[in-house]
Amino acid sequence: MTLRRLYVADGCFRNSQGEAVYLIGANFWPKRTGPLMYRDAWDASAVGRDLDELAALGANAVRLFCFTPDFMPQPDAVSAQAAQRLEQTIALCAERGMWSLPTFLVGHMSGENWDPSWRRGRDWFSDPQLLQSQELLLATIAGRHAGDARIAAWLLTNEWPLYAGRTDAATGIAWARRMTGVLRAVDPRSAGAVDVTRHRARGARTGRGADPRPCAPARLVQIAANGRT
Repeated sequence: MTLRRLYVADGCFRNSQGEAVYLIGANFWPKRTGPLMYRDAWDASAVGRDLDELAALGANAVRLFCFTPDFMPQPDAVSAQAAQRLEQTIALCAERGMWSLPTFLVGHMSGENWDPSWRRGRDWFSDPQLLQSQELLLATIAGRHAGDARIAAWLLTNEWPLYAGRTDAATGIAWARRMTGVLRAVDPRSAGAVDVTRHRARGARTGRGADPRPCAPARLVQIAANGRT
């Protein structure tokens, strides 16, 4: 199936005729591997069968995740294998009539925090090397799929405060602007958002037992208000 490029206008995804398109879907990991899909043995047929089940339920969208430890094995390198498997998964989704919403920065998943070995406790919001590493990941993956009609939108993060921790509002907003600026540069017609679940994380390894009270910053950022302008 050939998917048409979606745009965001008046708070809604729309097709090229301006008709509203309502996305119904789910977060996706293959049954066999879960978040380790980028390092375990790859089985495209098994992934396709899992997606068949999702499509049979009426889904037309799938949220995919760039599992940070596997996508960034080194601070200055994006894994070619992980990028290729993401691309194959996007293709499998499109074959079943489902748009993809890839998520770039995924350090918290399934109740655990998963650190790249090279982070060494540094701050994702302000450390110069970590900022450059995040920019490299975004530019590499978004650049690879710039203008791709199979991508409904980009999501910067997954449950970011549970993993990256707290920061002040000014630093957090500056970080979000810097990251969205990368996306504007490489895929200017895209739409997307920052996922900043409002939690205070309590521990370096797990988000379980986190304090659910609001913390700053908690802001949704639109990457492209209208891709046709």
